[in-house]
Amino acid sequence: MTRLEGFIDHFDQDFAVISRVDRSIANISRRELPIGAQVGDFIVEANSACHFLIDHAITELRRREMRYLFDALYD
Repeated sequence: MTRLEGFIDHFDQDFAVISRVDRSIANISRRELPIGAQVGDFIVEANSACHFLIDHAITELRRREMRYLFDALYD
């Protein structure tokens, strides 16, 4: 079984909607996320089921890419 990983797209009540790398969508309970998880964070399923970690390096890389694209569009 493959690990669930992807970006938090948005929150819908008690669930986080995850945009996976393969472009599929997954819903996970907010309780399974680390405290402070927010839209745009890249999360990775930890070794134990029903527990996720934020990959800060990928999250920051994505934010920089998005900022670059936004600046290029409006400059």
